[in-house]
Amino acid sequence: MTWLEYVVKAFENLGGVASYKQLYEEILLIRNGKFSDSWKATVRATIERNSSDSSAYGGKNDIFYSVDGLGNGIWGLREYTSEEETDILKENEETYRVNQNIKRIIRDTKIIRELKALYDNTCQICSCRIKIDKNKYYSEGHHIKPLGSPHNGPDVKENIIVLCPNCHVKFDNGMIDISKYKINENKYHKIDEQYITYYNENIKKILV
Repeated sequence: MTWLEYVVKAFENLGGVASYKQLYEEILLIRNGKFSDSWKATVRATIERNSSDSSAYGGKNDIFYSVDGLGNGIWGLREYTSEEETDILKENEETYRVNQNIKRIIRDTKIIRELKALYDNTCQICSCRIKIDKNKYYSEGHHIKPLGSPHNGPDVKENIIVLCPNCHVKFDNGMIDISKYKINENKYHKIDEQYITYYNENIKKILV
C-alpha cells in the first residue's frame, strides 16, 4: 500500500474526520514494517498534496479537506459517508429526520465528528476521555439548545458540546448548571452564550 492508501484507510477507520494525532495512532496500528524518523511529515505532506485547501496542493487528487481552515490540524475525507449514515439513508431516503433509538438529524453527523476530532474525544465538562480499544476513544456530541420541537435549536457548531456519556445524560435531564467558564473550549470552537442561556432558563432543573 502507498502512503496515500494508508492515510485514506486511517481516515475511514476513524469515521472520516481526524486530527493528525489520531491519524498517527491509527497508522501505527494498520501499517506493518519500519517507520522512518520523518514518517509523520510524510503523512502531513500526503494530505496537503491531495487537498485543494492547502498551498501545497498538487492539482490532481482533491481527497481531503481542512476542517474550519488550516491551522487546527483537523482534516476530513471528502464525500465520506460512514457505514452508520449509509444504513440510515438506505432505510429512509425520502426523509430528513429518521427514528432509531433516538431522533437524530443526518447532517449533524459530520459536524459532530469534526468536533470530536478537535477535542480528541475529551469531555468539555469533566475532561473525561473514555478508552474503548487500543488508541480508540469514545465521546458524544450534544446540542445545548436541542434540535426539533419545542426548542428548535440550530445545527451549528456554536450550539454543540462534546461530552462523555455521563455528562450527556445529565445534560439531557437538565442536571448541569453551565456557564462559559465551566466549559473547556478550543480556540477553533466557541460556544455561543445564547444557547447556554437558553439551556439554563428553559431546560435546567432546579434540584432541591
